[in-house]
Amino acid sequence: MKKILIDIDEVICDNVYIKCINRLLGTNKKPEECNEYHAEDNFDISQEKIREYHMQLGKENPYKYAVIFKDCKDVIEQLNSKYEVYICSAVVLKENIMASRDYYKYKFNFLIENFPFLDPNKFIFTTNKTIIQAEIIIDDKPSNLINSITKTKYIYTAQHNKNLTDKELKKFGIKRVNSWKEIKDILL
Repeated sequence: MKKILIDIDEVICDNVYIKCINRLLGTNKKPEECNEYHAEDNFDISQEKIREYHMQLGKENPYKYAVIFKDCKDVIEQLNSKYEVYICSAVVLKENIMASRDYYKYKFNFLIENFPFLDPNKFIFTTNKTIIQAEIIIDDKPSNLINSITKTKYIYTAQHNKNLTDKELKKFGIKRVNSWKEIKDILL
């Protein structure tokens, strides 16, 4: 069976980080108003507020606010019968290393509760996805795809990658997908 790596944030669910920083600041910025990968880079805030935001990520489960994308569960369940599905997601909060231990738990619980059909032995939590070999990868972060040893690469459209052109992506062998229905049409 072919192996497929699927990211969590902005591939399976919406941007929980924008929601967290909005709660901290009392703002209501929408993900479509953001262009930067790191949530805090989309706000004009002090270093003190950024540190406070990173501390909050370790203390509060941001995944209780996550919205799973349309068709995602159904398509992943179908993929799971055709492929070896691995969920591969970064969990180390470099700005708050000690909070990362709780962050592992938040992501793991999110997956267990929402995707009970997946094998938890196939959850990979790492910051460096480029060293993991599979036949297919679906991710939203360009650098995870550009530097990946995986041959078939799909970038899931997110606010921080929406301006990359097809020509730019093609140079690195990356194809864009905009929905889980589109993924279904390609892979099933």
